[in-house]
Amino acid sequence: EVARLKIAGVNEVVVEDDMFFADIPRAMAVGDILKKYDMACFEEGGLPMFKFMKPGSGLNYKDIIDSLAANGLYRFYLAIESANKDSLAKSHKPHINSEADVAEDIVRYAALRGIEAVGGFMLGFKGKNGGGKEFEETREDIERTVAYAEHLKKVGLAYVMLFIYTAIPGTNAYRYLKSVFPDLDLRTSHERAAFPVGGLTPAQLTELRLQWMQEVNGSACMGIAEQTKNWGL
Repeated sequence: EVARLKIAGVNEVVVEDDMFFADIPRAMAVGDILKKYDMACFEEGGLPMFKFMKPGSGLNYKDIIDSLAANGLYRFYLAIESANKDSLAKSHKPHINSEADVAEDIVRYAALRGIEAVGGFMLGFKGKNGGGKEFEETREDIERTVAYAEHLKKVGLAYVMLFIYTAIPGTNAYRYLKSVFPDLDLRTSHERAAFPVGGLTPAQLTELRLQWMQEVNGSACMGIAEQTKNWGL
């Protein structure tokens, strides 16, 4: 398939696969095929931070990043998600994403190898964990994640995306939030808040997200988003 694309004049592909790193050796083999046909690529489905931290298969994060760089990947979305260990653990997400020292090493090394890593972070976790206990991030928790994002931007992230915790219809998280907020329309995006959290109204958190993104990325960072009306603007 890649050979046919090359013959047709395609020189770059976008990897849109949320499970691309479910099998890292396979992902590296895909990169080898792209390199064979001199095909540049960037990944936007999301590569999880914890997979760089604990990749398995006898690999470490340098092995993976070296392979990505050698095979022509120039940008990828790095799913970091939160500075708050408890928020991640209670949401059944890998809490090692919050280990700042290791995350910093990975971000620095990606930048050293010439790859632009776009860091993704989630704000405003709220739910009920497996033990039936409710949890909700405070504004302090949310701002801690923003500070984490800002720090990793300074050490090498090319860009920071701040997203708002959003429940997907059909999930346990959605059913829980609908029981708490039966009159709210929770069918929103990761760019617009749907429910109050951390003492903030949905409108306040939505506005703060944009403010924080500009503070972290620089005042000119929203130009493309404003022109395209993308990312919730």
